Amino acid sequence: MVAWRRGMTGLIARARALIGLVMLATLVLLLGCGDLPDSAEILAKPVLPSLRCPACSEALEAIPSADPFAAVVACARDHRFHVLPEGPEAYLSAQAGSFGITVDDGASDRQIIEYWLADPDARRLLNVQLAEILRSIGDARNGRSVADRPRFSSCPYCATALEQFDQPDIWVLGLRCEKGHEFAQRGGRLWASGQGSTERLELRAELSSSELRDLTAGWLEGDRHMDAQLHPSVERVLRRFLTDSEPPSADPADP
Repeated sequence: MVAWRRGMTGLIARARALIGLVMLATLVLLLGCGDLPDSAEILAKPVLPSLRCPACSEALEAIPSADPFAAVVACARDHRFHVLPEGPEAYLSAQAGSFGITVDDGASDRQIIEYWLADPDARRLLNVQLAEILRSIGDARNGRSVADRPRFSSCPYCATALEQFDQPDIWVLGLRCEKGHEFAQRGGRLWASGQGSTERLELRAELSSSELRDLTAGWLEGDRHMDAQLHPSVERVLRRFLTDSEPPSADPADP
């Protein structure tokens, strides 16, 4: 089961990387020699409305984050969600693997994570999923462990229960509350689908510790499309995290 889950995680990550490269090629054809969007356009921090926790209906409040360009919120029960900045990180990230980094080779993981998340020139090239992984690794290094990802069971606008409804997109789960707010869910992402929603919203649930390891491993499988987006300094952080977080092997002598 674990091998199947890791295989699916790697397949999804590779598909996203390939889509990013196709988008980059399309952009080049459309713009010719024009300038790519600057960092300010790409990294505008999301401004969130007042929200309730989709897992327990408690109020969500902004909390500090190692990622200055993400809006991270948590409830009193410490269910955490985040919204990433909109922008073309996916197709720009094809340049990240060869980016001229200004962090020393001997930099610590914390310094490398801070650089890639906070430096605008580096961050504008960083794949969205890698940004999520790096922030989560930083949290894990600070002792945070998440057994299960928060579930989406109540409306983040009005806190009433979310119920499944039929809709045409087979790749997402349609969810609607009694007040008519409609959402689409896929994995750990919930976004407003338009009906009954006045704001553009995409909430991402905090990764569980096992999901974080699986996604990290998926980026290290040697896929050439993903490798183009993976700077050697980021790769070092990912490899060290997997080594340090390796679960202990079961002792055959234990009953």
